[in-house]
Order: sequence, then structure tokens, then C-alpha cells
Amino acid sequence: MYEYIRQWPANREMGWSHDVNGVCHDLNNWFFSQNGYLWKLPIKHRIGNDCTQENRAQGIYRVNPKKNLEAWLGTSVSDVHLGDIDYYNGYVYVPVGGETSKASFRVVCFFKSDDLSYAGQQIILREDNVPFTSLGWLAINPSDGMLYTSDKIASNVTQGSESRIHLYKIGDMTKPNPLQFHSTAVLTDEDYLILKREHMQGGCFDNDNHLHIMNGYVTHDKGTRVSWANSKGGISVFKVSSTPSAGYTQTICRLTHSNQSNGFRFQFSGTGEEPEGLTYWDLDKDTRAPEIDGQLHAIMIDNLGKGDDDFFFKHYRKNANAGFYLVTVKTGNVENAGTDAGIFITFFGEKGASNECELDSSRDDFERGHTDRFVVETDTRVGTLRQILIRSNNSGKYAEFYLESVTVWDIEANKNYVFPANQWLTGNKKNVILTPRN
Repeated sequence: MYEYIRQWPANREMGWSHDVNGVCHDLNNWFFSQNGYLWKLPIKHRIGNDCTQENRAQGIYRVNPKKNLEAWLGTSVSDVHLGDIDYYNGYVYVPVGGETSKASFRVVCFFKSDDLSYAGQQIILREDNVPFTSLGWLAINPSDGMLYTSDKIASNVTQGSESRIHLYKIGDMTKPNPLQFHSTAVLTDEDYLILKREHMQGGCFDNDNHLHIMNGYVTHDKGTRVSWANSKGGISVFKVSSTPSAGYTQTICRLTHSNQSNGFRFQFSGTGEEPEGLTYWDLDKDTRAPEIDGQLHAIMIDNLGKGDDDFFFKHYRKNANAGFYLVTVKTGNVENAGTDAGIFITFFGEKGASNECELDSSRDDFERGHTDRFVVETDTRVGTLRQILIRSNNSGKYAEFYLESVTVWDIEANKNYVFPANQWLTGNKKNVILTPRN
């Protein structure tokens, strides 16, 4: 889905990037959040240049919501923490955490995007009617104006510092409390197993109902948490419902995720290097941003040691033609039906054929009488499905395979196809072409 392009700026500290946590944009500007400040930088500004103070004549703005929050709370506030941010319909939405002499607080603050003037704040509650223990990110789906966020740990429960993903409908921004709780969501991996994401750092949407989530842990010590960060931190992409139902919990399936070494690469060590916010902006079509192209743009900071952070901005190009299919394979319940062989699928449609993809998961697949599910990414969308080809490499001690049926859900088109089979793949018969049932 994404291919890593480059990182720029890399290993730099520009003043505004110290303790940077989030990024978003409108049509003409970048917005960055750091601890205490929200910045606005015009797209033509070369963000690798040093910038330590605002210059409104050049379109550079910087604001601190501390005084506004003190006036609202009626008491002094310790330095505030601004999480990953998003833009929607003329406003920048900022998750903010802070401390007073009596208690901590978690709010969403609103700023007008034209001049970063303060437009208000709102405490949002979780589904269990208590405040969030941490509010480090938010993301707004431009297709329906739904704001997504979670506690520190995105989980399938809401308790302690864990919560489901929470959805809030954005209402009239000129009135108090414009965010109204709508529903929740639970994350799953490509095998539809419940997925827990710790240390939630950022989120953003594209224009196709894809939610991008950033998470990851940083430690200043070399130890066991480093390998955890490498294996479970980074960017994950999910497909959300375009019409979430109020009061219900939707299941959000992960389509793909970044790795440490190639292709969709988000490389960080976990020792001092920390994932932060991200945003989706097609800067291949819009070429005004100096030295930046691609569609997905993600922050990593290296805060190991003393002094300023070192800022890395990673950029990715999206394959807009990539196809995603949920493939459900039912193995027959007859003797020796299960297989150890590798099983592969190719899709044929009105627009041509896909590349061949292996059906493989972290489980022991294709056992007798079992049903297995796989999210498959292809290099192209083939349109309306006309046929699929299932191939066995006929390897392993138990090579023969009795295929009962295959069901394919075209995730992007939201269309389902059922392919009856009821036949063996064994010996010289390694391939079978299936046609969908009407």
C-alpha cells in the first residue's frame, strides 16, 4: 500500500520541532504541535530551516493555550502537553493534557486555522463515563466528520489506561461542547484477532476511510522493551466503516502495517527514538512543499541524551491501485483434507489479473474442517471478480488438500463473492479455477 521514499528533514532540530508530538495540514499550511505550543507553517516554508519564533508577516504562527486553560479552569496550570492533532473545516483540534495544583485534566482544544485564535475546549468522557487517563492523539475522518481517539492503550476493553477507540461526532463549533459521543471501535489484525496497541502516539485519515495509527514506546535504556518496540510499534492502516452505527462497537480490520527493513518501512530503534504523529497529504499532485513529496508523512524524534530532540520526517508514496481482499477459505471435513502445503490465490476481474498472493497467517492454517481468513493485498484492483485461481505448491508431509469453498470480500468495493469448490488439490492437480456463485 505504501512505499518508503525518504526522510527529510533528518536528524535536525529547528526550534519548533523540539518535543514535537503531532502534525496535520489544511490546503496551504502545516500545523505542528510540541509541548506547550501549536505552530502554523505555510506550505512554501522550507521546514528544515531553523524557526524559533513566530513571524506572522511570513505566515508563521505560534500559540500557547496555557493562559486560555487557566482562565477556563480558574487556577494555574503546569506546562501543557499537546498530542497529535488534526484539521477539519477551518479548525485545528488538539488533544491537551496538563496539571493544576489539585488535579490533572485531559481536554480537546479548538483553534481557528486562519490565525490560530483560541476557539474553546471540551472535556470528553469515555464510554464508562470517566475522563481519559491519557489523550495523546486524535484523527478526524473527512468523509463523515467523526473524531477518533483512545486512551494510552487501544484495546477491546475500557478500563484503567485502556480503552476502545472512541468516536465523537463534530457538531456546531460556535456552540459549547461540539463533540458528542457516538460509538466505539475495536482493532483487529489481518487474521481478525483482537489487536492491542500500546503507547498510542498519532492518527490520521486519507479520503478513502483508511485510518492510519502510530504507536510505539521509547526507552533510554537498552533492554527488553527495545525488541517490543521494534516488533509492535510503527504505522498500522485500518479500513473503517463509512457509516458507523451510533451506540455500537465496530470491528476495524488492519490492512497493512509498517516494518523495520523494507517496503513500507518505519525504522526506529526504541532506544531514544520515538514514533510521534502523522498526516496524509498528497504532495505528488501538490508540488509546493520544498523537498517533500508522497502522500503519508510521519514524525520520529530521537530524544536520547541531553539537549534538543533530533527530528526525522518520513515520507511514503501510496499505491492508489492496491487491492485489499478478505479471503475466507473453508477446508473440507473429510479424511486427510488438511494440508501443510503452501496455498496461493490469483484474482481475475473485468480489469485484468492480480499478482499471485500466498495465503498465510501466524496460525496453523488449512486444518481439516477449519475456516481460515486472510487479508490479501494485491498490486492492482481487478474490478468485478470473474474468477479466482487457487494453487497449491504440493509441498510438505501432508501435501494434499480438500478445498470446500472460498469467499472473497472486496474490502474497497464492499462487495462479497462466494466460490464453491468441493475438490482435491493433490498430485498433478495443483491448480483450480473457481467461478463465483450467482
